[in-house]
Amino acid sequence: MRSRIGAALAAALVVSSSVWAQTRAPTALPDLPPGTFDFCPRPVRPVCVDDNDTYTKPASRKACDEEMARFVKATFDYRSCLTIQMENVIRDTNRLAEKFRCKADGKRNCG
Repeated sequence: MRSRIGAALAAALVVSSSVWAQTRAPTALPDLPPGTFDFCPRPVRPVCVDDNDTYTKPASRKACDEEMARFVKATFDYRSCLTIQMENVIRDTNRLAEKFRCKADGKRNCG
């Protein structure tokens, strides 16, 4: 199971940059209740990399270089966001398991 999660995170890093990820560094997502919408948008890959005109003009190359820098930052921000989401899911699962064990033991005040 662990290797599948690691592989999924590694695969997620091969994505691309979004305006959201470029302008908002997700330092921490709140601990959201179950069913609450929380989303880490995948970065959008800069199209300039595959455009041959990018490499014929210095201004285009510079613009693409800046876009690539934003893409790299957005990729790391995306990874951080996913990590926080995963931690929140694990924390929620642990709380739920603890509540179940408490109730299964016949206790009443189980949170």
